[in-house]
Amino acid sequence: MVPFALTISYALTASLIVALTVVPTAGSVLLKKTKEKRYPFFERVQKVYGSMLAFCLKWKLVPLVLTILLLVICIREVMCMGITMMPEMTGEQISISATVPEDTEKTTRLLWPIR
Repeated sequence: MVPFALTISYALTASLIVALTVVPTAGSVLLKKTKEKRYPFFERVQKVYGSMLAFCLKWKLVPLVLTILLLVICIREVMCMGITMMPEMTGEQISISATVPEDTEKTTRLLWPIR
């Protein structure tokens, strides 16, 4: 278990180093000669988002109450669904079904690779 955890840690560390060093450098080199384009749809979305953000920063209680209300509704709905998030594992057996060609001999059927 420890080698797997170390592998993940090394991969995440390398990814962080690349994200902090290589990506900004490559972006500044590759995007140096680009022309600025106008995107009217994005500008409208940005304007609406800016007004919503200004409202939420002015009236901080409104988004907080809305978030708590949505969380309570979601929890209630999950409880009413009747599903089990993590079922109990009581059995210690596993069942596997495999289909092999009809002309396979009985001795080689036991050694047939499972896909």
